[in-house]
Amino acid sequence: MAKKKIAKKVSKKKVAKRPVAKKVVQPKPVDNTKKALHGSWFPVTMRALIMVLLGVYLLAAPTITLATLITTVGIILIAEGLLLSITTMIHPKEHEEWGISLFRGFLGILIGLFVLVQPSWWPNMSTSTLAYVVATVAIFIGLIELIHSIQLHKHLENKYLMTLAGLLGTIFGVLLLFTPIFESPSIIVLLGVYSIIFGVGLMLFSFELKLLGNKL
Repeated sequence: MAKKKIAKKVSKKKVAKRPVAKKVVQPKPVDNTKKALHGSWFPVTMRALIMVLLGVYLLAAPTITLATLITTVGIILIAEGLLLSITTMIHPKEHEEWGISLFRGFLGILIGLFVLVQPSWWPNMSTSTLAYVVATVAIFIGLIELIHSIQLHKHLENKYLMTLAGLLGTIFGVLLLFTPIFESPSIIVLLGVYSIIFGVGLMLFSFELKLLGNKL
């Protein structure tokens, strides 16, 4: 009996000394779409600066011709399109809606190139007609961004900043659509003021994208 009691005590001690298995903590899954959005903060910032500079330029020269205005917008569309396309192609598999972003970027590049080569390829096209083409495309691009922002709402806390950016882009196209109709310094000034507002809205959105890096 004594031997059995000693054996039980030894077995209890052995059981007590057994190390408790540690729980394996699974790493938090990375939201690839958030990662891609965070990576696009710099191009969005550059786009915001471009829009602010456009606004300042229009306010400083409200008497510029419609042809100069459209050429300037064409150059901006190329710059924006290149920034967006490069950013999208860097992380294609990580972006949930990369196809929309790439299409929007290529569309901007194509229309910008069309504006620049139009005088030599289509000399009979009037400046007003060209302005309507660019304005229509600008509205279309703004609507694409608006739809894109709604699709990405679940990945952003301040989701309405992206929606605001898309809405401002659409309104910019609408204002541009009325420019050939009035073709006066007042509409150029209005477009300049709005470009600055648009740029500030984009800048706020870029800050939101930058902050996403702290939440990944």
